[in-house]
Amino acid sequence: MTALSIDARATSVGEVMLRNPKRLPADASVADARAVLSDSHVHMVLLTEGDSLVGTLLRSDLPDGGNNSPALRWSELSGRTVPPSMSAQTARDRLITEGIRRIAVVADDGILLGLLCLKRNRTGFCTTADVASRTADSRVPLHMRGESAHEHLAREGGTTPCWDAVILAGGRGSRLGGVDKSAIEFGGESLMERTLRVVKDADRIVVVGRVEAPGALVVCESPPGGGPAAALGAALDHVSADFVLLVGCDQPFLSDALSILLASAYGDGAVAIDGSGRRQHLMSILQAEALRSVVAAQGHLRGLALRTLLDSLELREVSVPSRSTLDIDTSDDEARARTLESCG
Repeated sequence: MTALSIDARATSVGEVMLRNPKRLPADASVADARAVLSDSHVHMVLLTEGDSLVGTLLRSDLPDGGNNSPALRWSELSGRTVPPSMSAQTARDRLITEGIRRIAVVADDGILLGLLCLKRNRTGFCTTADVASRTADSRVPLHMRGESAHEHLAREGGTTPCWDAVILAGGRGSRLGGVDKSAIEFGGESLMERTLRVVKDADRIVVVGRVEAPGALVVCESPPGGGPAAALGAALDHVSADFVLLVGCDQPFLSDALSILLASAYGDGAVAIDGSGRRQHLMSILQAEALRSVVAAQGHLRGLALRTLLDSLELREVSVPSRSTLDIDTSDDEARARTLESCG
């Protein structure tokens, strides 16, 4: 196991934790928590009453709606705290095993002492200087920052990094009476044909599901029905490009968002957000090696929520045209999509 890249004398959690983490009051709303988590560097919201920690929230805890409901209702404490006396190595091992990168540090009496923040490379912990640097950087215009090559190319409209497309098509279509959604005809072609056409410029197209997808590599997760995270894991074995465009087969207006997603192919990647600010994980551009790291950190992927897997990445949220995030799960969705198509 890789050694921690921290001072050898700093052996306890209390010595490496962030001492002044962001926090919200116990009466904060879901909307308040969602706003804090919109920062890709924030992975956990700490809810406090006075100096005591009363709850924690990850993105995967948030409900799809209910912005005005109390955030505390959706929070968890069990398994999300460590004492300051725990060794840094033990804490790191625990975070990696559980596939998370943040955990609250509390005293025996429940007083919040800090936050332990595992770096993306999993070899050390974030420092106060790291956080200050990110905060300062966020206030500087993009063109004045120390950009990566991918960021510069995206800003200047240069060559997009190489990318593979992964299309998940293993859903059962239960809310459509068991219909194969990929075969639904839309605009004179099936939804699968439409999706393949949109991503035709990918270096490789991998489709996961028992479907027909001419020109693409079709694979299945094992065992079948393991869910979208398991499907993504199966596809990742066949990805060779730097980035992965992750989409579903039931998004008739994906083309509206494609250029925005590809322009965000730097860092860990980006995820589209819909009109209500919710992340649409099946409309993401993901750095392949970072994705492999979070997949490897999971004991298994079967039944794992896709957002739980991807929330370990530092994904930027990008706004896309509202109709692009429409996916066809129900007959009402299909009717709405056909109306939007007819409107041009």
